[in-house]
Amino acid sequence: MNRLIAVIKNKFYFSIKYIESFTLGVLYYNRFKKASIYCMFVGYPRSGHSLIGALLSAHKNVMIAHELDALGYITKGFNKKQLFYLIYDKDREFTKSGCMESGYSYYVPNQWQGKFEKLYVIGDKKGGVSSKMLFQDPYLLEKLKSKLNMPIKIIHVTRNPFDVISGINLWYPTPLIDSISYFFSLCDANKKIINSKKYDIVSIKYEDFAISPDKYIKLLCDFINVECFDNYIVDCKKLVRDTRNKNRNKIEWPNQLKQIVLNKIEEYDFLKGYSFDN
Repeated sequence: MNRLIAVIKNKFYFSIKYIESFTLGVLYYNRFKKASIYCMFVGYPRSGHSLIGALLSAHKNVMIAHELDALGYITKGFNKKQLFYLIYDKDREFTKSGCMESGYSYYVPNQWQGKFEKLYVIGDKKGGVSSKMLFQDPYLLEKLKSKLNMPIKIIHVTRNPFDVISGINLWYPTPLIDSISYFFSLCDANKKIINSKKYDIVSIKYEDFAISPDKYIKLLCDFINVECFDNYIVDCKKLVRDTRNKNRNKIEWPNQLKQIVLNKIEEYDFLKGYSFDN
C-alpha cells in the first residue's frame, strides 16, 4: 500500500511539473534562447562535483541546476523549453536556500548564482544519478541530444575510489562489498561514454582541482566556451576545500576488499594512480 501511494504521489508530482513547465517554459524561453551549449555531469556520489557545479553556475554566462535530474525529466517526455525552465527554477530555488547541501554552503559571494547576465551555457549537476541512469539506458544521452539539438559538454569528476566508496557506505549503510559494486557500476557507465568518443567530455580528479583551483576553473571555462574572469576565479577559490578529511579513514577496510578495489582500479584509465594511501 505504501508503495502504491508513493507511485501515485510521484505521478501527481510530475503531472503538476509538466503542466507548470509547459506554460512557463514558453513564457520564459526568450531568457534562455541564446544558450548554445548544454553542460552536464557524470560521476559518483561524494566526489566533489557539487562544488564544481556550483562554481560554474556562479559564472555570469552559465546556469547549472543543482540536482534537478534533467535526464529523469527527459525520460518522462518533457521538451527543451520545459527542461530549461525547470533548470532556471531549480537554480533560483537552490540560491534562495543559501546554496546549502549536507551542511555545506556552496554560495559564491559577489557572483551570479540564481541569475545570469547573458546565458550561453545551461545544464544540470546530477552526477552519480546521471551515471546510474546511463548505465541502465545507454541510449539516454542520444535521446537528450536529439531533444535539445545543441552541443552537449560532459564533466566527469573523479576522486580516490576508497574515499568515494567509503562516503557511499557512510551515507547508505550496507555491506561494504555492495558499495564497491555500486561504485564500479558507475565507472562502467562512464567508461562506456568516454570510450564511445561520441561526446565532448573532460575528466578531472578532484584532488588535483583542490590543489590548483585556478588552473582547473580556467580549464572548465575553456571547455564550455566562456570567458574566465579574474574576479570570478578569486571568489570561486574561497570555497575550495582541501582533501585531508578522508572518508576512507572513517570505516574499517579489510585487506581483501582493499585488494578487490585496487585490482578494479587498473581497469579504468581515469582511476589509475589512486591507491589506499594517496
